[in-house]
Amino acid sequence: MGARGDRVGASEGDAREFDWRFLFVAGMHFQDLFNYDFRRTEMCIIPYGTQLGEISFCAYNTGVGWRQVVEKMYRTASVAEWSRKHGKHPVYAKNQILPIIKGPLSVKEHELALAERQADPEIRVVGHLMLGTGLSFAGRIPDGLPELEAGVRFFEEHDYDASRFSLGPDPRVSTWTALSLLQWWQGRLDTSTQRSDAALAMARRLDHPSTTGYALYHAALLRLWRNEPAEARELAVRVIEVADEYELHIWKAVGTVIVGASAVALGTGDEGLRWVSEGLERYRGLRTPPIFWPFLLLVRAEACARAGRDTEGLASADEALALAPFLPDLHVVRGDLLHAAGAMDEATASWERALETAHGWGAATPELRAALRLCALQPATDPLRRDAWLGALRDVRATFSEGLDAPEIAQADTLLGSSD
Repeated sequence: MGARGDRVGASEGDAREFDWRFLFVAGMHFQDLFNYDFRRTEMCIIPYGTQLGEISFCAYNTGVGWRQVVEKMYRTASVAEWSRKHGKHPVYAKNQILPIIKGPLSVKEHELALAERQADPEIRVVGHLMLGTGLSFAGRIPDGLPELEAGVRFFEEHDYDASRFSLGPDPRVSTWTALSLLQWWQGRLDTSTQRSDAALAMARRLDHPSTTGYALYHAALLRLWRNEPAEARELAVRVIEVADEYELHIWKAVGTVIVGASAVALGTGDEGLRWVSEGLERYRGLRTPPIFWPFLLLVRAEACARAGRDTEGLASADEALALAPFLPDLHVVRGDLLHAAGAMDEATASWERALETAHGWGAATPELRAALRLCALQPATDPLRRDAWLGALRDVRATFSEGLDAPEIAQADTLLGSSD
């Protein structure tokens, strides 16, 4: 821009007359990990087309690292493999090839560069965590779990000190908690609890408030899913204590939701639902990324189902499904609520959707729950469909090798035994 004139472009040719130049730098105050706001990035007008669908420019290039996830999921060759086969692409400037490195890079040179980039062990763990959760929540749990396991092996072999001033949870604890929830879905009921306990133990060792809140919340959520409401309430109360001490508002919100849902499961329906609503309102008022919102709505829908609040529960389930239609647990609880409301055909359709979605995910636990409901709650008016449901129940029950004292396993064994 020139220095003369009253509008941009009025005197583009006068720059050489002046000795000064300026550089304009713009930044967004809502695209760091500690203040990332999906609602703002959704307003970006530059779309990227990817194999996972359309992602905005802002979301793709900032925050949680969608670019790295997509590129690693769909790349056809590593840099080292490409250079070994094709050589290094030349670098051009002013219509000339810059002689930075003569000839193609060797594989060894690429390995050294890769090793230098991976010198920060925390980044390595974050990479495994992002790819593992990305694959798993794309419906590929069998592909995502090995990445998370690789992250665990790496940080167990390469211990490091995390920054005490990090605003987010430690990625090692995040990896343990991701494994605990995903392996519960997978049907590894005892292993999931062990993973959760490992996350809590590491959080205690690190003594980092945000990490402690993260581990306690996910441990409470797992206990709630395991139908252990007393244990879930105890953990959630500790979440709130940490939140109050360090003014961590997100953990105050989610802890309050779990306390309320646990209270409903323990028999105090109205009071528990008030706590659930209070926690949801707290969470809704935050400016942090709403990554927990579908799960919190799932918790509320399940609490409403327990308390006989069918209409409220269906509203929460439908809102969550609009955000996360891939979660089989949402289809299960939606079927429960419809069944309680007397809408048998719609309930059957929801349970069948849950059965199909869970099977595609490799999520044995919600698949078992959906199959149980279809076999136990539907009248035997269609023998062919019932035989198909029993076959699905038999197949998924055969995949369980641990947690065999769980109530759902016993119920499945009884149903299958009576049908033989």
